[in-house]
Amino acid sequence: MIPRSLTITAFFFIPLLLLASQETKENADFKLAVNLHNDKLYDLALEQFRQFVSTYPNTQQGMEARFYLGLSQLKLLKFDDARLSFQNFALAFSDHPKAPEAWWNVAEAYIAMNNAREAGLAFERLKTFHPKSKIAPQALLKASEYFEKGGDRENAKKALRNLVQDYASSDVILQARLKLGRMYFEENQFELARIEARKAADGSKEANAKAEALIAMSEALVRLGRLEEAQSSLNDVIKNFRSTPGYHAALFLLGTLQKESGSLDGAMNAWKIIAQDTVQASSEIRQGALIAIGDAYALSGDAAKALAHYEKAVRFDGARRGETLLKAGAMAEKVQAPAKASEFFKQALEDSSGSVNRRLAQLGGIRSFVASKNYAEAMKLVSTFRTQFPSVPEIPRILLEAARVCGEELNDHRRQVELLEVLMREYPSTSLIDDALFAHAGALRQAGSPELALLSYENLVQQFPASEHSTQARESIEAIKTYELKDKEGGLEKLALLIGDVIAGQPKGDLAFRLGEISFNDLKDFDRSADQFHSALQLGLKIEKQAAALYYQAKSNDYLHRKGPTADGAKQSPFARRAIALYDSLLKRFPISEFSEEATIAQLKLRFKLAGTILDARQINAAFLKDHSNIRRMDLIFFEAACAYQELKAFEDAVSIYRSILQNYRQSAAAPDALIRLSDALFALGENDTAAVVLQDFLTRYPNHSSSARAAWTLAQYYAERGNVSRAIPLYQTIEQKYFYTSFASDLDRARGDAYSRAGEPEKSVRSFKAYLSHLGNDVSESVETPRELLFKLAAGQEKAGNRSEAKRLYVAYLWRDTTTERAGQAYYALASIARAESMIALAAKYLERAGKFALGSTDQFNKASLEAAELFYGNEDYANALTRFSEVAQKAKGDSLQQYVQSRIIVCYFRLNNTKEGDARAASFVRTFPGVARYAAEFDYERGMYFLRSGDAAKAKAFFDNILQQYSTTALVPQAIYGNARLAELAGETQEALRLYASIVQRFPTDKIAPRAQLSLGNLHYNQEQWEAAARQYRALLDDEQRAPDLVQYAMNNLILAYKELSMFDGALELTRKYVERFPNDPELINKRIDIGVLFQKLGYYDQSVLHLQHLLESSDADLEGEIRYYIGEAHFYKGEYQQAILEFLKVPYLVVKKSKVDWTATSYYMAGQAYEKMSKFEQAITMYKQIIARPGIDATFKTGAQREIDRVTELVKSGREKRVKWDSGGLAVARVDPAGHTDLRYPLTLGKERSLIFIDLLP
Repeated sequence: MIPRSLTITAFFFIPLLLLASQETKENADFKLAVNLHNDKLYDLALEQFRQFVSTYPNTQQGMEARFYLGLSQLKLLKFDDARLSFQNFALAFSDHPKAPEAWWNVAEAYIAMNNAREAGLAFERLKTFHPKSKIAPQALLKASEYFEKGGDRENAKKALRNLVQDYASSDVILQARLKLGRMYFEENQFELARIEARKAADGSKEANAKAEALIAMSEALVRLGRLEEAQSSLNDVIKNFRSTPGYHAALFLLGTLQKESGSLDGAMNAWKIIAQDTVQASSEIRQGALIAIGDAYALSGDAAKALAHYEKAVRFDGARRGETLLKAGAMAEKVQAPAKASEFFKQALEDSSGSVNRRLAQLGGIRSFVASKNYAEAMKLVSTFRTQFPSVPEIPRILLEAARVCGEELNDHRRQVELLEVLMREYPSTSLIDDALFAHAGALRQAGSPELALLSYENLVQQFPASEHSTQARESIEAIKTYELKDKEGGLEKLALLIGDVIAGQPKGDLAFRLGEISFNDLKDFDRSADQFHSALQLGLKIEKQAAALYYQAKSNDYLHRKGPTADGAKQSPFARRAIALYDSLLKRFPISEFSEEATIAQLKLRFKLAGTILDARQINAAFLKDHSNIRRMDLIFFEAACAYQELKAFEDAVSIYRSILQNYRQSAAAPDALIRLSDALFALGENDTAAVVLQDFLTRYPNHSSSARAAWTLAQYYAERGNVSRAIPLYQTIEQKYFYTSFASDLDRARGDAYSRAGEPEKSVRSFKAYLSHLGNDVSESVETPRELLFKLAAGQEKAGNRSEAKRLYVAYLWRDTTTERAGQAYYALASIARAESMIALAAKYLERAGKFALGSTDQFNKASLEAAELFYGNEDYANALTRFSEVAQKAKGDSLQQYVQSRIIVCYFRLNNTKEGDARAASFVRTFPGVARYAAEFDYERGMYFLRSGDAAKAKAFFDNILQQYSTTALVPQAIYGNARLAELAGETQEALRLYASIVQRFPTDKIAPRAQLSLGNLHYNQEQWEAAARQYRALLDDEQRAPDLVQYAMNNLILAYKELSMFDGALELTRKYVERFPNDPELINKRIDIGVLFQKLGYYDQSVLHLQHLLESSDADLEGEIRYYIGEAHFYKGEYQQAILEFLKVPYLVVKKSKVDWTATSYYMAGQAYEKMSKFEQAITMYKQIIARPGIDATFKTGAQREIDRVTELVKSGREKRVKWDSGGLAVARVDPAGHTDLRYPLTLGKERSLIFIDLLP
């Protein structure tokens, strides 16, 4: 029998043996799988882990095996399987230590599958499910990276915002802030970018990171227009971080900043430091500096130095090499080095980085190859360009240029014709269509096809009558018909017949006449025809043919004259004189022949062409009218006379004859030309209004004349110069639509811009100038730059349109190109006006100082900019600089009144600089020099009184103020003297007297410049007396008439907001605070107003809006304010009754706020958390919160004492079992008001002083 004890032992021992056996096997199997994985036998490990999971699904190692299963799948590139394994692991075993890592691996699997957005979501889930994981901050950073790669910028920013809010002490916080700032910057949210960079800079202890943050902040400040702050940050980097990469980056940005402020020299000095640092500066930033220096030289017009720096820059490989090659090529063109330019463009086209603008490179290559006479390469590039860029607007001009090269340089007229026909066929609406048709006709003519050329010329005249080529086309038509269209076959037949008649013995005179006809009509040999007709007359030509012989002999000489210079360069005036003599002979011998009228007109034309003076022309005209008064075509005679007078600048004579033609020969063929030439003559005489009427009549009657486009343009310019855009714009539209092929059409946008500018429509002016610039680059015949005159006009337009930032950019761009002309002075003056409007006084003064160096006329003429610079310093209370500037102005000022004003300002400056000795001496001299000028004498006494007021000598100050009231009671200084006495009374504590004096100024002198200041002081006194309504009335009065004192509006609005709060007019305070934020965006304390908006929402019961508003501020505010904002968010939840959420928000202040601010919100936050616990009847937790105030180091002892009282109160409350609210005194953490129902209305203890703060304005310099 087995003992009972042994049976029991066996009963327990056998299962233990079985369990031990199972654990041994499980460990062995798991170890095997892990070893297979570690030995990189991933396929075997995968199978082993699968079996293990199946065998031991619920053990600890079974869970671990699931994780390893995913790792093995990752190694085997089975990314989707791995993703699923890790995701299941993370969801099934969320408490497992490797669950966060599993989510990370899910994200890595998505990355491997190129699914960036899902990767971002996976990283984000790591933080969602495991917010306390050490890798949660890195996961959010990764989430942002992959959201951005997936095109989801909003979620990318959200991830970064979560990181900076929830993990303020993470080691990736600075990296996150910089990245968030970069994203804000890219979205043009420059203020938010600045704030993030500022937080990164404040929180960074590592030099490289701090320098990077300061540079990022500077970039944002530049875009915000806060140039002085940006320069200060950059100088901080340059001075304190020389050993970091940020040093050179700061120098580079500083150069850019100098450039954008108009100082190219300052910019180049900064960039040269980088370019010359071959030890520490990276090749990338050195290349950037060299490019920037080259750009600066290019803008200033020094192409040679620009090219030299670009050549240095292209020696560096990098992303900007292709860009630099293009710039080097353009500068090589400027310095007339086409071979070098073509090499740069060729290298740019060979660049494989993908950063080269191939269109610009090919255009530059075409230009430079043509200029260097490498026509074969140029034509190859033209073909390539047409293939790669078939639709760009430059194609027509390229084809035209290629055709020109074929014709003029390669003498390949057939290819020239082909290219021109392609242009005309494929681009029939191009503005170059008439140029192409004219060139086509010329090419055919050169190729020996005058008949086809004639057709092209005729098509040009017919289809494009207003073309600039139409006159030359008509001349070419006449020339072809006259000289080139020869009937050689017909002429040979006639010569054969003539030979037969010679053999038959026909009269020699007739034979010579017939030979002259053949030479004249068929062979176009006018030398021979002239000789033959002369011979015919000498050989006894029959009388009935002599008139014809004389006429054709004269006509032959006439044609020889028109043909131009002979081969040896001699002028053809002998032919003209011979023709005139022959015409005269014809008219004397045969006055009524069929040739008489043509001869008369022809010889008159020749006489006028040979006339050298107005007297000659008048004599020719008088003689002609005397001898030929019965000519049938007198209109043509008069027209030729008028044209001759006009050529000789006898405009009155020309006008008289043109008017006669138009009055007496309205149907004449010369009438259209007479009308347009009449307008030209009238403009020449300065009779512009009459000329404009004539032009309008011409356009109405002859819209298809060769001068119609010119007439429309001239008339449009006439109206535009007078600001009459309603008449000018339709004419420009007519040119654009009807005469699009003329050169006037290419300048329309610029003309419209000028017209709108003169008419005071800056927005339309800017729009037109921009359109002109966009089309300017289509001219491929040269490397086009923006005309500096156009930059100035654009800047002026933007300034008038209120676009200050763009106006500044354009004025500065103008000054890069011009620093010497009077217009440069105007640009500096405009920049000063903009800076002054933006309250950038120091910058405005600098610009005015530069503007003052440009004379308005002669070099000794007074320049108002110098005076304004002095007044600007004076108005900004910079009396030392004002004194210097006024002294300079005094040396050039002319006239007693100006000298009195300037000298008086100098004296006042001395007084305000507390140099009373010099001030008194100069004041005495001033009174002697300008006796009887009581106004300035009173002012000097006022300044003496203010000096003693500042010095604390009230008795002497009052003596001077009283002296003004007694001795100078009729001057404008009386209100200021009363103001001085009011200030004395206020400082002496005589409040009622001060109130009386301030009120007397407002009532007696409401229009005086001191009255608004008195009203502000009156309001401040009422405020200090807690007379809120009276104070508010004074502030409102100032705001109701802002123009009285624009400089006081900000202070009045600020103080009225405070008064409204004291009156519990929270809706009015909220509305006014919002207006304040809009009106004064550059107020350095503006964030306090934004916070006040959130607090006022609470006062009005809009708790949700308060939370949303304050959370938005939290994302964009500096670290200094994080504690305050988080506190107010907690308060919003508290007053809404959401006590648990309020506690969470209050506790974020001590636990998440890293940077301590001037006001420590920790004690108040613990206190309010305790109050919330009390509201929830959790008294032990409330006591814990109060104890934290006592335990925390650095909290003021007063608060600790108050906390102990709270602990005692709540302890007693718990003991007594009843609630009790205690009103704290003003020395505690909070000031509470207990209503009859026992509810406590907490006020805002730590901001009460701030809310009550007032900004006092007085005249103390």
